[in-house]
Amino acid sequence: MNTLKTSFDIDFCYAINSFIYTLKKTPIIKNIISDNIYSKKGFKIFTKILALLCTTVRFIVSKFSYYLIIFMIFNALKFNNNNYFIHLVFVFTIIGMFINTNILNTSRKKYISIILFKMDSKKFIISSYIYQAIFNLVLNIFLLSIFFIILNLPLYMVIVISLFILFSKTIGESLNIKYYKKNNIRISDDKFICILVLVVGVILSLLPIFNIYFNNNIIIISTLISIIFGIYSYLYISKVDNYKEIYKKVNSYNIAMNSKYQSDYSIQSYIDIKNKDKIIDNKKIKNKKGYDLFNTIFFERHKTILSRSSNINIVLIIVLFIVTILSIYEVPNIKSNINHFLMNNLGFFVLVMYFINRGNSITKSMYFNCDHAMLTFNFYREKNVILSLFKKRLIKMIEINIKPALLLGIFIPIIIFLTGGANYFYDYINIFIYIVSLSVFFSVHYLVIYYLMQPYNSDMKIVNNNYNIILFLTYFIAYQFTMLNLSSTIFTIMMIIFTIIYVNIALILIYKKAPKTFKLK
Repeated sequence: MNTLKTSFDIDFCYAINSFIYTLKKTPIIKNIISDNIYSKKGFKIFTKILALLCTTVRFIVSKFSYYLIIFMIFNALKFNNNNYFIHLVFVFTIIGMFINTNILNTSRKKYISIILFKMDSKKFIISSYIYQAIFNLVLNIFLLSIFFIILNLPLYMVIVISLFILFSKTIGESLNIKYYKKNNIRISDDKFICILVLVVGVILSLLPIFNIYFNNNIIIISTLISIIFGIYSYLYISKVDNYKEIYKKVNSYNIAMNSKYQSDYSIQSYIDIKNKDKIIDNKKIKNKKGYDLFNTIFFERHKTILSRSSNINIVLIIVLFIVTILSIYEVPNIKSNINHFLMNNLGFFVLVMYFINRGNSITKSMYFNCDHAMLTFNFYREKNVILSLFKKRLIKMIEINIKPALLLGIFIPIIIFLTGGANYFYDYINIFIYIVSLSVFFSVHYLVIYYLMQPYNSDMKIVNNNYNIILFLTYFIAYQFTMLNLSSTIFTIMMIIFTIIYVNIALILIYKKAPKTFKLK
């Protein structure tokens, strides 16, 4: 209990000082706040309560969103048996047991508590885990009850499923620790196991399409088994004595233990160059010189890093397309629902493209791998140099982001055609152009705000709060588009015109403003 209390004290202290620091960096407000605010007891109590409320609400919302997604999948597939919802929760829990573990995950809190403040790692891990387990159990019972009441499912199964989630999570944690001790890698870092678990999980999730599912009796028996193995797993977790040593080993790769920067793992994931990418094909750089050569070398050497997220999106889009096609032919009455949704909710794809576009991660890689060093030279901040590189980088960024957009632009018209078709043939072409235009726009947008705000400091941390505000506004506006119900022609014309105007304004702003804003902080 003392360890748990201390960990909360650290959380609150961090939250209070971070909140004050953020206020002192926010325009207008920073002129009102003075340094002595750190000593104001009343303000600290207010911030502590606010931090507690925000953390609790965020946790509840994320957990509710998880069950809401399962509920939406259940509705989208039009399962004719409400027990299939329990089946999906059960399968998703099994997936999470392997790839969603927590004890060996690195975090700022663990870094501060175990490494900086030298808390007893075993007591810290166990106390935190018990608290999270109890909190999750109560929250799962409450949230699942809501969905079970809506679906008229037996409420006793809420307790059964909640207990299964609790003890399967414990089993997963112990398996993860054992696997790490044996192989020096966490299960969640083993791509083969993760892909295997996800593939099996997707197959199990789709069994109800063929009227096969895990019924209540199977789940009850599985829960009883999980309780037995879960207790054994907890005893194993509580007997491990070298958590600090394990954590240091994990952290040495993830957060660079000997560095004062806690976000180094995030940085590392953007700067690790594959050996195969270090050798550049001469054909790629033949007849190129100056900044064109410089830019080509950069993108060739970092193509794995830059394309990683885009390739993942491509795989996900293909999987979703296959699942949708199977659903069309196996689930009765789903065709009209899919067709109606796609034809009447084209604004929804603004939000989809917001999430798919990797502009933010690409600009991070640009800074981490290139600009943080090059910005130390004055010539790199000259107008012509900035504009020239901006144009070349924009083309490359569009090339990376356009691949998943092209797939989506092809797959959506196909799905519309198979589910009843569009009103006019040109609707198919409009939808394709519309999605590609969205991809181009977001590519331009992220590169523009990167050059006009350059949010990173020399330690590669975001220090420009305005940058985060712009990112939030981008999401907010993208979300508002989901509420629009316009024809494909109007959406397409709007997007093309807006993108063209935006690109031209961007080029002018980059030429005039970037030499002053694109600099080291």
